[in-house]
Amino acid sequence: MRIRENLDRLQSRALVLLWAVVFVLVLLGGSLIHFQILDGERWARLAVNNRLRKFPVPTTRGRIFDRSGVVLADSVPSWRLLLFPDEVDDLDTTLLFLHRMGVGSVIEFRERHRSRRLGTMAPLVLAENLEWEQVARIRSRQIDFPELAVVEGFRRVYPHGPALAHVLGHLRYVSQEDLETHPEWS
Repeated sequence: MRIRENLDRLQSRALVLLWAVVFVLVLLGGSLIHFQILDGERWARLAVNNRLRKFPVPTTRGRIFDRSGVVLADSVPSWRLLLFPDEVDDLDTTLLFLHRMGVGSVIEFRERHRSRRLGTMAPLVLAENLEWEQVARIRSRQIDFPELAVVEGFRRVYPHGPALAHVLGHLRYVSQEDLETHPEWS
């Protein structure tokens, strides 16, 4: 076994390693201070919103037929644009983005935002019946605007015009016999 008498080289290596560890610990401490103290409120708000974000659950309504089997009322897919007001960092930038995407005007969005009656946790419906191109453009920039959400739902359509809308309705449950005689109803 070799015994070293000159430990200068070993001590200099240990000193470099010690400074490297101190540097990494200072970096980690700085990151913790940045995320916990300086940006802590923002991250806490995002965590709460992530946990409590509420989306409406879309449901379909059944088709309504006349006695000949002609569809009088139907449900078709539709997209709605929701804004979560408590997650907005810069409302002007968000509204300008939506205007550039062709969804609506900034003035209309501001009026909807101003006239809302629900609390800030409930989403605000900014637009309904969006076209697929608009949905694609908004979702492609979703990472830049997390306060926006496009939700798929259904809307009622009356092929024979809106004049029948007020008189149509569900009168009774569809029986098994009805399903056997009209398989297209299922």
